[in-house]
Amino acid sequence: MRWAIAAVFSLLSACGSKTGLLVEPGAPDATPADALLLDAPAPDGGFDTFPCRWSYEGDVLVATSIEPYGRIRGTVHPSGPTALLVAERGPETADVARVDVRAMPETAWVRTAAPADQAYATPAGFAMLRNGLCTLEKWSFDGAPTGTIELGSWNCRASSGYDGAFVVEQGEGLYDRFDLASDDLAAFGSVGELPTVVGGPVLSRDGVFVVVGGGRPTEVRYRTESGRTGALGTEPEIEVESAQAAPDPLSGGVVIASTRTADPRRTELQVLGIDGTRRNLDTSDLPLRARISRVVTNETEALFVLADGSLVYAPLSGSAVRRLEPFTTTPMLAADVVLVDQGSAGGIAYVVAAGREFELRFRGLVCNR
Repeated sequence: MRWAIAAVFSLLSACGSKTGLLVEPGAPDATPADALLLDAPAPDGGFDTFPCRWSYEGDVLVATSIEPYGRIRGTVHPSGPTALLVAERGPETADVARVDVRAMPETAWVRTAAPADQAYATPAGFAMLRNGLCTLEKWSFDGAPTGTIELGSWNCRASSGYDGAFVVEQGEGLYDRFDLASDDLAAFGSVGELPTVVGGPVLSRDGVFVVVGGGRPTEVRYRTESGRTGALGTEPEIEVESAQAAPDPLSGGVVIASTRTADPRRTELQVLGIDGTRRNLDTSDLPLRARISRVVTNETEALFVLADGSLVYAPLSGSAVRRLEPFTTTPMLAADVVLVDQGSAGGIAYVVAAGREFELRFRGLVCNR
């Protein structure tokens, strides 16, 4: 992690807590020791392969009313219990809300800004990457804009944050890496000439990854920090309705979530390691409901929300995919699992219909280890 406080935070969240922010071994909802899920021994005897046993935390918070509604993006700051949520009102406007993540969550402030493709934590607050422009807008914890940085890309496909940084495409297959602590933009290199690209790039432990192949993703191109390039094969001949990738911190590669054109209600998961290994995670027991959020990862799992409001969490080590039952009967229209970079503190941001308006709401999540 880029900041000392983030390192302390990561250590504490790994040991199990109600919120992922404070260690509370005596918490009433803590998982009993004999119920811990140990899928594989950690190489150093630590907690890095212990999956979470997730539960919901606290009350539902109505962060703001929005109309109309669109995509949601968010992030959690590693220095304390606060999250930034960005909810589109349309192609030109979004509501930006800072939410204090506690058992009794509160909205600290709401501002109006341009929609964002990504949201990031910085040492002094937060940053948002604007739609369609390669402009990074920086915000203080108090909700004041503190400046913009032009990243110079021609199409602004950028990754989510990983280890205090992200990558942005500067041309076909060519990427720069932006450090969120120092504001330094440095060339990362090229993954080579690309066919049709599926979604944005992924920054993971071992490099930059890009899913290619259009309606039939056939491989993932990659480049490591040392300059090695190559391709990882996906499951062949799958015609998909959509596909999205997220970093896999265990293998150093990526996890790909896809839905087949024949049945878009079923989400399938593949884990591709940098060593060329491929593992399909069994999602056959999940209900046939469309995925309404992007797939995100913490230290050990891939997480997403289904259209019925349930939270799916899939241990990347390969054990059984699990699901939390919905906490609300009000249909979710859009959702995003909002977590700290490489951690488990956060919750679910989602939109529901409320009379003639729509509301952006937030519900905390607990990682019990």
